Parts: sequence; structure tokens; C-alpha cells
Amino acid sequence: LWFWLVRQLYAKFMHKENLKSGEGITEQVLQLPLDHFGQQDRQNRTIGIRYWVDERCYSKGSPVFVKMGGEGAAGPSFCDSRASKHSALVLAVEHRFYGKSVPAGSEPLSLENLQYLTVEQNLADTKAILDYVTAKYKAGTGFAFGGSYSGATCAWFRLTYPQYVSGCISESGVVNAILNFTRFDYQVSTALSEKSPSCRSDVVAAFEAIDRQFSKGGGPEIKAMFNATNLNGTRNGDPDFMYAIADGVAMMDQYGSKDEVCAHVALLPESPSDDDRIFNLNEMIARHYGDDFMKGCFYDSECIKHKVAGASEGVGDRSWRWQKCSQLAYLQTAPDENRVRSTLLTLDALMQQCEYMFNGTQPDTTGINQRFGGDQPKGSQVVFINYSDDPWLQASVVVSTSEDLPVCMTTCDGCGHCGAGVPRDIGAKCESLADSYLDKWLVANAKSL
Repeated sequence: LWFWLVRQLYAKFMHKENLKSGEGITEQVLQLPLDHFGQQDRQNRTIGIRYWVDERCYSKGSPVFVKMGGEGAAGPSFCDSRASKHSALVLAVEHRFYGKSVPAGSEPLSLENLQYLTVEQNLADTKAILDYVTAKYKAGTGFAFGGSYSGATCAWFRLTYPQYVSGCISESGVVNAILNFTRFDYQVSTALSEKSPSCRSDVVAAFEAIDRQFSKGGGPEIKAMFNATNLNGTRNGDPDFMYAIADGVAMMDQYGSKDEVCAHVALLPESPSDDDRIFNLNEMIARHYGDDFMKGCFYDSECIKHKVAGASEGVGDRSWRWQKCSQLAYLQTAPDENRVRSTLLTLDALMQQCEYMFNGTQPDTTGINQRFGGDQPKGSQVVFINYSDDPWLQASVVVSTSEDLPVCMTTCDGCGHCGAGVPRDIGAKCESLADSYLDKWLVANAKSL
């Protein structure tokens, strides 16, 4: 899931309407406390957090547009039409424990270190870097942007440090940390049904066929077919495998490719057998993602458990699984109805994955939702933009709770996560609304200074 998510978000937030050349934008590092709150780390260790500044649009005293870091290696963000309009300084910050922003040493992702990978520590990093950059460039107040997880941290940053940013635009912001996320499948199922009822039923039937074959002892052969022999004979190999193939389908809907799902299941013969359905699903996943999709570390509990070295590029699979298992969850379980995954993916099975990978760790979604409000967000001046086919919709804010927490839904056949698959003319309404609030809140902040 997360390789594709980060790729989409990078394209949307870091290259949208950018200037053609990134010359002059250099990687910078600020050394910050590993523990901002001084509760655990008695050695006063530091962590280097990468950031990038594009000053080509900037005029002294203008705002800083902060692109929040996400669950993967980051890179520079560029002056786009919004930044140009406001003569803004553009700042991109890499999230701690992703990319090269990891603790020093040969095992930066050890359990001892991962205790400092929290939402709150990341927000404190962003505050410190914004403080430093604002002073250096003599800039005005900030305004935050993000999508998906960084859309959530965007909203949480505005809540936690309102004096630093006058607002946030959050696309598909997953602010609601859900432990038992059955509604994820509901959203995928609904999207497939709206394309074709038979499409949804064929996808459901494929997962039912796999469950039947696993119950007969055919799991090893099916894993071999899907090029996932690494998941044979491991403690969590069956739920790992089921998680991967469920994501294989869900991500195609998530990123605006549900037509491809429906076109492929339409190739099934009349009255297909279980073998027909399983082969069809395997072929669909392999064609879309490549033959090695199932071998990725993200879907392998054994790999996650032992991967203590950092990854300077791509998605931080161990880091993101830690965040899910410690604070955020989003554990996608099989619902009783409208399920597009194996019945083996129970809450107990997914909790056991967390306990195994991280020595007994379980997610504390109550704590983070109480602090930030979940889908009834605390704070103010955040625009939430959502998309109708997005499986993550139910983890966002779908109903506005106040005038200064507006919600805008973009609805279309294929409207996916963070705007993937959305035609420009259809997405224009919510983009325009977001721009109007951006203008309004920047002006109001300037008057208050």
C-alpha cells in the first residue's frame, strides 16, 4: 500500500504546477532532540531531520507554505501557483524515522529508538524547523499542507501549534485512528458495485475461493502462484499473504484504477471454478504491480520484525508498521458483509501481527483520538478535502463540525485517494474552496499581527 501511496502523494504535493527547474534547492539537515519532551531519553541524543526550502517565489515577510512529511523518504517541494500568488517560502520537512531522518548508528530502527517515533515528536520536529526557517528568512506565519497521513499531521499541527500556521489544507486526511477498520472494505465494495454489481461479486468470490483452498491445505501452492513463497512456514505467513492480496485490489480502487479491476474480472469464463478465480486475481495483481509485489517487506512480518536498518529511499515499511501498531492502527479487518478480503483477517490476527513484530506492542487509538478529536476534530481553520471512491474516506472528516472546519467532497466514478483519478474540471470545485479559505485565513492572520 504505502509504496504506491507515497508515490501518488509525491506527485501531487511536490510537483503540482512546479517551476521547471529545482536548481538551487539543496537538502539541509537540522539536528533536533531525539526526545523533545525529555521523558525517556536521558542521554540527550539528537536526530538529524532533513528539510528543503524553495525561495524562488519568496518576498520578505510573506508566509511559509509547509509541506508536511509523510511515511516515506521526502524531497523538495517547489513554488507552485499557490505559492507564487502569495510570494510564499516553500518548506518541505521529512518525517522522523523516514528517509535519511533517522537516529545515528547501525540499527536506527531498533525498538529502543522506535519509542521516539510518535505523532507528537514529529509535530515538534516540524515546529522546530519552521521556527529556524522563519527566523532565517524573516518570513511571516506558516500555512500547512498534506495528504493522507500527512493530511492528518497537517490538521494536528494546526491544532497543536496554532501560532505557527494560520491554517491547513488536508486532502484525504486520516485523522480518525480506527482500530477495527471494517469500513475500509465497505468503501471499496461500494465503489466496485457502482461500476458494476458483478464486478464486486466476482472480486468477493475470488477471496472466498482462496479461503476455501487455504482451508483444504492449499495455502503453500497458492502462495507460490502469487510469488510469495517467502510467506510459507512463517508465524504470520497466512495473514501476511491475505493482507497483501487485499491491498492489491484495494489500491487499484484507491488510486483511480477500479476500471482495471472490473475489466480483468470480466475476463473470467462463464461459471468459473475456484482455480479460475484465483488465477485471474493473481494475473490482475501481477500485471498491475509487477511479479515481485508480494515479496515486499511491508507485507512480511518476519522482515518487518528484523529490519532495524533504515531505508534512505522509498517507503519506511518498518517505521510505518510501527506507527500503525503503536498509535494509529487503521487495521483493515474483514467485515461480515461487503468484504473484499479474506476472513482470516480478523482483528485478533492483525493485533497478533503487531505483537509479534514489535514485542507485544498494541495500538493506543483512544489516546490519539482523545488528544486530537478523531473525526470530530478539535482546533480550527482546517479544510478537509475528500474523494468519493477513496477507501480511507471513513478515517477522515466527512461532516463539517464548524464553520472554520469545512469539508468538501469531490464525487465521481474513480475519484480516488488524494485526488488520484480525478479529472481537473471535477476537482476544481474543492480546490477553489480550499484556495478561498487559504486567502481568507492568511489575510485574517496578517491583520491580527
